[in-house]
Amino acid sequence: MLLALPLVAQNSEITLTTRLESAAYVDITLHALKRFGVRVSVENGVYAVSGGQTLQSPGECRVDGDWSNAAFFLAAGALGKPVTLTGLHLDSPQGDKAILDALRKFGALVETATDTVTVSPANLIGCTIDVSETPDLLPILAVLGAGASGETRLVNAARLRLKESDRLASVSAMLRALGGRVEEQPDALVITGGRLAGGTVESCRDHRIAMSAAIASILCESSVTILGADAVKKSYPAFYTDYNQLGGHVDVV
Repeated sequence: MLLALPLVAQNSEITLTTRLESAAYVDITLHALKRFGVRVSVENGVYAVSGGQTLQSPGECRVDGDWSNAAFFLAAGALGKPVTLTGLHLDSPQGDKAILDALRKFGALVETATDTVTVSPANLIGCTIDVSETPDLLPILAVLGAGASGETRLVNAARLRLKESDRLASVSAMLRALGGRVEEQPDALVITGGRLAGGTVESCRDHRIAMSAAIASILCESSVTILGADAVKKSYPAFYTDYNQLGGHVDVV
């Protein structure tokens, strides 16, 4: 609606009647509209959109790197060996850049430059993270929790039951299949850290479960087999190629 309403003749308002979940995705939309000259004012849960506007090309746009998918390899840097990713903008409106704060909270070493992030391993310690605004990070945060000492709590996560899979259930099943310890609650996961054994994981046709299982193999004593591994095509078709490029070993059958 935010993309369409500026182009109609009359003014419009969108009024929220409940709390907005994952608000950062709306922020990304507003940021894109602003770059193309569209005005939207936001106050007290009301989005006021002036009608009769036209989109004006800025001439050149640099597309943000994808913080949601970057989170998997940044987590790999915390669990294995240092990883450096480029093309990530620290001023991005993407909510999932919160992965940096989460990694620091776990105790990983995080270094940032203009568009470069390097994460290095350290002794990770379990913590509590509210994922209500960053639900897509929960699967990889659960893997970090499995590699941290003590207990990790991922809370305010009820909305994860409405994703590509019921991610509270599918993440729990993934960690258990690999020998991890996790308690599934109605709106939270509680993970007890420790080494994982390895095993076979069902992706549930969920791209983030497949990618999380691949990163979890760093913690495993034996290999990990991912069923439905091609689910990564939804958001990151080159995931396994990049995983191998960073030193991992993946055979796709």
